[in-house]
Amino acid sequence: MFSNSQLYRLRYQHETIGELVRGLTDEQLRTPVNPGKWSALQNIAHLTAYQPLFIDRLQQIQREHEPAFGRYVGDNDPAFLAASQKTAAELIEQIRTDRTTIN
Repeated sequence: MFSNSQLYRLRYQHETIGELVRGLTDEQLRTPVNPGKWSALQNIAHLTAYQPLFIDRLQQIQREHEPAFGRYVGDNDPAFLAASQKTAAELIEQIRTDRTTIN
């Protein structure tokens, strides 16, 4: 079904986030690089907020013959807005926890 390479990426790809932001403060991560675009921390918050929805969608795929999903808009998601207020360390830990469920 999956190659060893695919399984490895599913299990460990999320760990790259912590490696990429290591040494940066939350203040630095909250500063958008481009005006009007999400900051690095908001991108991490998006991944954190979306994972539970992704898990729900995977379960729906297992239950239903022809599942249909609405468009996800992070800016309208209360979970994203709440996650955006957390620290990078808190978000990365939540991603790690949810990834265990996905795997």
